[in-house]
Amino acid sequence: MKSTKKKPMPEFRAEAEERTFWSENDSTQFIEWRTAARQKFPQLKPTLRTISSRLPRFDDRGSQDPGGTDKGTAE
Repeated sequence: MKSTKKKPMPEFRAEAEERTFWSENDSTQFIEWRTAARQKFPQLKPTLRTISSRLPRFDDRGSQDPGGTDKGTAE
């Protein structure tokens, strides 16, 4: 397996700065995912706070459908 030198992990002053960084950069330049291991966090407590996330929708041809509707599909 070819070893590639990874970039050093940046340090962030705020969560917003980190969020912006990761939205613009690829983590594979910083982390060797092939050697990553699963971790357990037994001290974490469940929360009652609701969170939501938005994921892009893709049609079967691989193009994004940002509106959430199949405008190009005739039925």
